[in-house]
Amino acid sequence: MFHGVSWKVVLKKHSARIDGTCLVLLQVIANREPKYFNLGFHVLPQQFDERSGKVVKLGDMKIQKSYNDTIERARARLFDIVHELHFRDKPITIHEIEKVYDNPQLKNKVLPILINLIAGESDRYPDSAKDYQQTLTKLLLYAPHVVFAELDSEWIRNWDAWMARNKLAQNTRSKHHKNFKKFLNVAREASVRMGDPYANFKVERIRGSRTALLGDELDKLVKAFAANQLPLHEMNALRCFLWCSGTGMRYNDLRSLDHSQITGNMLEFMPHKTRRHKQRVIMSLGHNLMMLVNTRVGKVFNVTTSNALNNNLKSIRKKLHIHNDMTIHVARHTFATLFLENGGAPEVCMELMGIRKWETMKIYIHLAESRKREANHRHDALYAGLVGKVA
Repeated sequence: MFHGVSWKVVLKKHSARIDGTCLVLLQVIANREPKYFNLGFHVLPQQFDERSGKVVKLGDMKIQKSYNDTIERARARLFDIVHELHFRDKPITIHEIEKVYDNPQLKNKVLPILINLIAGESDRYPDSAKDYQQTLTKLLLYAPHVVFAELDSEWIRNWDAWMARNKLAQNTRSKHHKNFKKFLNVAREASVRMGDPYANFKVERIRGSRTALLGDELDKLVKAFAANQLPLHEMNALRCFLWCSGTGMRYNDLRSLDHSQITGNMLEFMPHKTRRHKQRVIMSLGHNLMMLVNTRVGKVFNVTTSNALNNNLKSIRKKLHIHNDMTIHVARHTFATLFLENGGAPEVCMELMGIRKWETMKIYIHLAESRKREANHRHDALYAGLVGKVA
């Protein structure tokens, strides 16, 4: 037992039924405050052993076993609740215990739902599943028995502090919070009624330096692809990069892209990242871009894992002397930046890229404006000889 709290199984003898049977209760006392939880069945006083808190001499052994199993589950559930409260340094009060015990959904443990989600995602999105597995590992280390009723802003802050103490960088912690928020959304979709533990906790993220390829660098890639001058595995990686730089597609959508999503020169798909919002992306594909497609049925591209794909792109970058970074996500930045630089409207760009938030779109607008300023400075440098020459 834990300090200040005790529990046992008792009979409600003072209100026996006509047949003499009494209701079986789980009695909990926390800080001298009692609470009785109904276990849902009645027995005669002589069929109950007060010392062991079990049903005896019932006659029907199957029913007796069922009753005793119910008692053991109630005890085990209560032990888990009190253990978690103690482990998290939360007050062990009747209110806190009751909050979990009386809610059949909130007493559920969180991690099994995470495990099911990972299993469901592993085949379709192996890179996402890998991220989920890493988040699950951190949660298993921190709170393997956490239940939904415990999840509040304080719990989230404590978890974040634990990750910081274990030397996880800010953006790594941000990734784990992002995954955990997704897990909670899945739980809500499974009808778990719960509040939002992130309502009073803002997930901070340090923005990395955004980059996109310049027009002449993209031209190098196009010419290299047309000349077929790279090994097959690098040609496949370059094919994927050029497609994403021409469509703004994310890696997960590229991986799952199927010919059923292309009709004539029209591409229509539901982005994986925003699929819960039922948002669809529809765009017209130009003749040149369609030249990248070399299959007829099934998957449009032979896509490896993102790590392997990015390693191939890194090799291509070195061979072709590309100044800027090259990852599959840089291709998406390249699409947005070139679209805006060439006069495309930001709201149209948002639709084509499946972007829902204006804050996200502003990142690409700032990148495009920065590129324009750089171009203006380079152009102005051509007139450096005019300094001191004016009469």
